[in-house]
Amino acid sequence: MKHKRTAAMLLAVVLLLTLCACGKGAAPDVTPAPEPTAESAETLVYSEPYVVSLSFAYPFDGGWRLNRMARIDNRLLLGASQNGNFRLALTDFTLSEDGEPSFSTLRDLSVPDLTGRGMPFISCVTAGEDGCFYAVSSELPKTYFSADEGFCTNDAYSGEHVICRYSSSGELLGTVELHGWDKGAINAMAVSSEGKIILYSVDFVELYSNAEQKRCISLLSPDGSIAASQVFDDSVRSLKAVGSSFYAVLNSAMLFAGKFVSIDASTAELSELSFSGVTASFAPLNIICADAGGEWIVMSDMDFFGIDPAAGTAEKLFSINELTTGDISFDAIAHLGEGLYAAVGNDEGLMLLRRSAIDYSGRQLVKVAICDAEYQAMPLIRAINAADSEYYYLVATPTKKQLKMQLVSGEAPDLLLFSSSYEDTASDRINLESNVFDDLYPYLDADTELDRMSFLPNFLDGLTTNGELHSLYNSCMIYSLSALERYVGDGKNLSLDDYRRIVKENSELQAMFPSWMTKSNLLGWLCSTCLNDFTDYSSGSCDFDNERFKALLEWCNEMLPDYEGEALPESYPSYSEDEALLHLKMYQNRLSLENTYYPVCVGFPGSAGNGGYYYCSNSLGMAIPAAGENKDGAWNFVRSQLRLDAQLRLDDYDGLPVNMEAMQRSIDAIAVSDPAQAARITELLTGISAVVSGGDAALRETILDCAKAYFNGDRGLDETAALIQDRMSLYMAERYGW
Repeated sequence: MKHKRTAAMLLAVVLLLTLCACGKGAAPDVTPAPEPTAESAETLVYSEPYVVSLSFAYPFDGGWRLNRMARIDNRLLLGASQNGNFRLALTDFTLSEDGEPSFSTLRDLSVPDLTGRGMPFISCVTAGEDGCFYAVSSELPKTYFSADEGFCTNDAYSGEHVICRYSSSGELLGTVELHGWDKGAINAMAVSSEGKIILYSVDFVELYSNAEQKRCISLLSPDGSIAASQVFDDSVRSLKAVGSSFYAVLNSAMLFAGKFVSIDASTAELSELSFSGVTASFAPLNIICADAGGEWIVMSDMDFFGIDPAAGTAEKLFSINELTTGDISFDAIAHLGEGLYAAVGNDEGLMLLRRSAIDYSGRQLVKVAICDAEYQAMPLIRAINAADSEYYYLVATPTKKQLKMQLVSGEAPDLLLFSSSYEDTASDRINLESNVFDDLYPYLDADTELDRMSFLPNFLDGLTTNGELHSLYNSCMIYSLSALERYVGDGKNLSLDDYRRIVKENSELQAMFPSWMTKSNLLGWLCSTCLNDFTDYSSGSCDFDNERFKALLEWCNEMLPDYEGEALPESYPSYSEDEALLHLKMYQNRLSLENTYYPVCVGFPGSAGNGGYYYCSNSLGMAIPAAGENKDGAWNFVRSQLRLDAQLRLDDYDGLPVNMEAMQRSIDAIAVSDPAQAARITELLTGISAVVSGGDAALRETILDCAKAYFNGDRGLDETAALIQDRMSLYMAERYGW
């Protein structure tokens, strides 16, 4: 499974609202310490960000790709494949005084061939708790992939498998033959200290034909017969024997969640477990532990944990976000020594991962507070720590309440990194537009590489309040409504009445929007771009009881079917994409810029400009607290993420660059094959006038809650606008009044 530096951006209905929100100082006196675990408004503890360096060893020559591994003591059993052929070999490793591993020449193991091709098919390997290695040699599965022929079917499949038992030195000690095995491909195996064998198998043919049998855990008798088995829907992501006991991690693909279970060594029945220090229910756990004895290594989201099942505890070992370079695919991992791990992931090299600290002597320390953005921020922190020679960035992860107290108490961090979720409740609100944070325009104006023209059109304007720029974002997406040219022409200056007329005059159009759109969703989108027209955050006042806002409410109500709720009724009309006039256009990355379906972007009714808005809620936000000491160090990080080189490194999960030169390079590349689309993107950028960079959830929910009764026909238009005005006037005065 491949793990990216940042979380995948989810396609979600956008209801977030726009946030309405120098000289060099002395280096702070900070001592690296463990991450804080308790809330405190008095002192933030800044910890030293560790890094995981990646190197490779190449035990196999000639293009063999490693995808199997097991460890006993200082010996690794490695399985590799090449064009559908498999090899199994042993290597010894030794560690030098400084902990660097070296590996002996491979010794190939004898494996029975059941394929009839002169080369075995090895489905899995494991290190048994009895001190022996095990491997499963199988017939070719019912369905398999061939480098020469693609996906193939083995019509002669008879269910023959052989479990091979090897000494730790590689001597074949015996086999267990499985005849007529009907449980499908054997994907994982564990062997207890008593020699009991448990298998996890999947019948992919039956699985994808929706047959009753899906996934199965089977306990074997010594003769290879099935002593007990359990069939279930979840997949096994980690199977482990510890002493005489069996454990597993099950992963629900439907719920995108995992759970720990113990497996009864007599009945194969499953019992759910929990371990302090890691929660499986928030994210899938992936990784097959390759160690015999010792800890059980699993992966939860982006973090690796060593689990002690007997004690019921889990210790974080390292995080994928600590990697200083590259993305990695993992199939198995083994612990070689202090802070040193070996991993395989269908690559020619054996991956060596070492967790260590960076020597920062002689460098200025910069205190960084990260709020709800660790997975976005930590890879960037570690990368700059590894490359920068002048500054070193120490990290704290305060709660919003802790951070607010630090900002007002004068013990502010030098730099704040955040995501849109940093602002949840009124009591914890951190007002980015206040003088608690520096205006970033002077930093830009004094910079030798960046200036105000370095950014996308109107991007800085959309983040500016009262002439000051208090935050910046390292990436964005672009949202707009779009349509076909034959209906909307160039899409400019269309009124609410124009949209009504277009649908009425074109009989092939069945609706204004696709059937998944709701009235509340539409109102949320409109609010995202035009709410500032009805609110004044500087004075804490608002005006919703006016004809323009009423027109927007009325339009949302008229343009969609008479329904507003959590689940679509059976009678709800269903329209195809082509039967609706307007569609949500999302430019999420460079590849999406090439999308020419529904090419005319018309923006959102009620918004200024001819495009849409920049959406930064999935981006990394950056702000410099006014009370911070190391201003130069803070700006050094901010500028490092906005320079051309960093912006060109953004991948498909990071979003679009906010640096105009980086964006222009993508536009120029598109222009080579599609000049018309390149021109559309340029025009779209020129017309954008709003930036959605987070939101006041309470404000949004108040408006949508008041509108719901109107959408359901229980309250009139004038009454609804007056109610919204009353409730929002009180809210704005209490939260934003000065």
